[in-house]
Amino acid sequence: MQLFPWDEDYEIGITEIDRQHRHLVDIINELSDAMIAQKGHKTVPQILEKLVDYIQLHFTTEEEIMRRGNYPALDKHYQEHHEMTGEVLEFRKNYSKNHEVSPSEVLGFLCDWLKNHILVSDKEFGRFLKTQPTA
Repeated sequence: MQLFPWDEDYEIGITEIDRQHRHLVDIINELSDAMIAQKGHKTVPQILEKLVDYIQLHFTTEEEIMRRGNYPALDKHYQEHHEMTGEVLEFRKNYSKNHEVSPSEVLGFLCDWLKNHILVSDKEFGRFLKTQPTA
């Protein structure tokens, strides 16, 4: 059973970004399912690698769309991305040092990302773009 089935409420109205957000939801559900199956610790390294790949693509894409759209809160949004990137890299560093990263801590981080970043900051960006004239 999925922890977060995809919901249209997660969409911000930018097809490419929504597709990437759907991928993040898939990663959250993959970790949740592994934890339910008592395989969370075995799955953490793969999840962390997926997250590193995801943030490189996703944050670059999102920030470029924000730049093109002259989004006034780009600096604030960039800072949020920077902080989230730091947390993901810290998880990966801790795992590579001692193989002790709590699956529930990673899941909590990801759920917070969905609830607070996507549903608040990214939604704000989506609303802003909808108010802009199309070229």
